[in-house]
Amino acid sequence: SDDSSPDKELLLSGSWDGTARVWSLSQMECMAVLGGHENTVSVVGLPPLDGSHGSIGRVATASAGIAQGNRIVDHKVRIWHISPSAGSYQAKLAHTVANDHSGPIRGIAFDPHTNHLLTCSNDATVKIRDLQGNCLTTLNYPSDGSEPMLLSLTTLRNAKVVAAAEDGHAVVWDLVHHTHRLIPHPSTVWTVLALPKGDFATACHDGYTRTFTLDATRTAPTQQIQQFQKASADSKAKSNSGPTPEEIAKLPKWEMNALTQGRSEGQVQIFNKNNKAVAAQWSDVSKTWIEVGEVMGTNQNAGQIDGVSYDHVFPIEIDVPGGGVTSLQIGYNNGENPFVVAQKFIDDHMLDQNYLSEIADYIQKRAGADGNTPTLGMTDAATAAPTPMDISTNTSTTPTYQHLPFTTYRSFENGTEPKVFNKIINKCCEFYDQETSSTSTTITKDLLTTTLQTLSDTLCATNRYHATSIPNSQLTFISKLISQWNIQHVFPILDISRLIALHPDASKMENQYIWESIVSSTIEKCQRMKLDPTSVQGTTAAVAIPMMSMRLFTNCFRGGGGSLKAVSSHLDK
Repeated sequence: SDDSSPDKELLLSGSWDGTARVWSLSQMECMAVLGGHENTVSVVGLPPLDGSHGSIGRVATASAGIAQGNRIVDHKVRIWHISPSAGSYQAKLAHTVANDHSGPIRGIAFDPHTNHLLTCSNDATVKIRDLQGNCLTTLNYPSDGSEPMLLSLTTLRNAKVVAAAEDGHAVVWDLVHHTHRLIPHPSTVWTVLALPKGDFATACHDGYTRTFTLDATRTAPTQQIQQFQKASADSKAKSNSGPTPEEIAKLPKWEMNALTQGRSEGQVQIFNKNNKAVAAQWSDVSKTWIEVGEVMGTNQNAGQIDGVSYDHVFPIEIDVPGGGVTSLQIGYNNGENPFVVAQKFIDDHMLDQNYLSEIADYIQKRAGADGNTPTLGMTDAATAAPTPMDISTNTSTTPTYQHLPFTTYRSFENGTEPKVFNKIINKCCEFYDQETSSTSTTITKDLLTTTLQTLSDTLCATNRYHATSIPNSQLTFISKLISQWNIQHVFPILDISRLIALHPDASKMENQYIWESIVSSTIEKCQRMKLDPTSVQGTTAAVAIPMMSMRLFTNCFRGGGGSLKAVSSHLDK
């Protein structure tokens, strides 16, 4: 972000490099660096310090925070005092407010009419602050459960706050009348800008800049307004349905992504992965695409019940004795068996078991298309016993195959589901109890389970790989287990290692020495099997160790520079 001083002599800039800078427009030079921020920096100028006669300026900065496990923390608002010093400027940190948003701070603004500072965040809120950064009040995004990232904000002279939302809206809060308004756009609104006369402009992802006003005498022609409204409505309808099969078929194949080089850190690209559209983000460090998640339509039925999120929340009305009706809600997630969900609902609310088929049938219909809210106890004979859903797996009679050679590295990515990973952890704990080496005296079971569970939390959140890290201590811990554990017990650790190799932070170049140890210890286990086949004869390890080792080596090639260099150095051995 950027801002300038009232006299237009100084320019302020905030960058992804964790710094804000003060520039002289007359000298075209950087006069001061405000460092120590947590990643992306937003910046705005404030009025001079009271009593300084304008000699000490003030600057407010906001940072996006850093990744800690699977959370973004340490996003901070800082107030700086800027004073002249020997032909340049000196920056002194005066106040800091940390973590009062629950997500990265994306924008910062100053309201000269109220003398307040404002910030917006990924948590879908705007916070109004005093000039020391302390929060005075919070403005929440006005919706029924949606919490889009707020990317930019500005203030208008008529006591209004405007924010840009990634879900394709500009939201306007009226602080006098305590009202709000959502203005739909055809796509993400990246930034908003205050204009004279109380107007404001928006910059939308569709490539258009639009100006909005409260003055009815200066509105756009009716045809132009209707075109804008139609474009917004069409975009919403398309986002609800998601990409079509034809659109997905035209996307580049995920298995060929190594041939597509990203242009810059954080670039987003859509791929076709198993006939599904997935978004991936480019990591300049590991030179790989990191999967973010599936591109899907907006689910209008999504919601929460008692704090638990569901893909669908449906209303159900219960006919009670005496002619009354009780309204309840049932939650359903895509892929669940409707009869299992219906049975749990009956048990939770102590309903008549005869309602099972009726509720399950209602879930089936509503999950696919909207239907009427059923009133249980008032169903006629025609709908009392609907045909149960066919839950058998529909397999194709004509299998399809993909043949070698691959034009890029093969990889083994399955296993990042929490249930699957927990099974691996349980097997490691089982083998720990059987270990008789000195490992048991240097590594406690608590340390083992805590470390593996932390790794599980990180590795299972594949859509957060671009923002998470794996400490060297955890990587070294895994290397130690591979080296020290009995050959019959080491294969689940190898299975975890091949997943770690796909994480860009863990496999980066700086960790090559740790991966050298992991690869060498794994090769040593394979060589011991070859020299003494009886050591694993009749055990799972006889098959598992060669298989897991090859999967580990394969993923090392697909991982970052550290794992790639380590495994490449053993090609001639």
